[in-house]
Amino acid sequence: MRCGPLDVAGLDALRAFGVYGGPLAEAIRRLKYDGRTELAGPLGQLARRALPPLRKDLISPPTSRCVIPVPLDPTRLAARGFNQSALIARPVARGEGWRFCPGWLRRTIPTRVQAKLGRKARHRNMSGAVFAARPSVRGTSVLLVDDVATTGATLQACARALRRQGAWHVEALVLAHRPADGSPGATRADEGDQEPWLVQALLDGR
Repeated sequence: MRCGPLDVAGLDALRAFGVYGGPLAEAIRRLKYDGRTELAGPLGQLARRALPPLRKDLISPPTSRCVIPVPLDPTRLAARGFNQSALIARPVARGEGWRFCPGWLRRTIPTRVQAKLGRKARHRNMSGAVFAARPSVRGTSVLLVDDVATTGATLQACARALRRQGAWHVEALVLAHRPADGSPGATRADEGDQEPWLVQALLDGR
């Protein structure tokens, strides 16, 4: 099911565990909208499968590596009660041995829900000072984590904020890529390499 890397301006790389659909889409829906937070840990471990072996020549020192989840705006966070990206990112950070830094990026302006918008509207929705990063990111190698990427507009806005504060290397990892008209295309894995049974087993509690 693994795909990628994908091409989004502002990111050194964007990788997705799979293409949005089937059991993977259902697992993400249950986590976000049904409050099935127990799915986040296993989904984070699945997301890690999309990461390549660490290239020591392309990263900053171990003390300067951090995993940052894409933040929700405070209103949406209060309504949902959790940030699904943060729940997915924590096991990624633990498994990779990177620092988990959920407070190093924040959303400064509420936006409309991206899932309801087209490609151009998504980028307009994310334009301006939507995200602000802490100065702590200066010189760091950042792995941004989110649940779904469609056009990459949100990740692009996050990367812009991180680089303004001096982040040295910015990559992104998502559970699923949802192709849209004109959006960066995912390299779909060969059928024999797809693993929807893993996600279905997770949904079935096996």
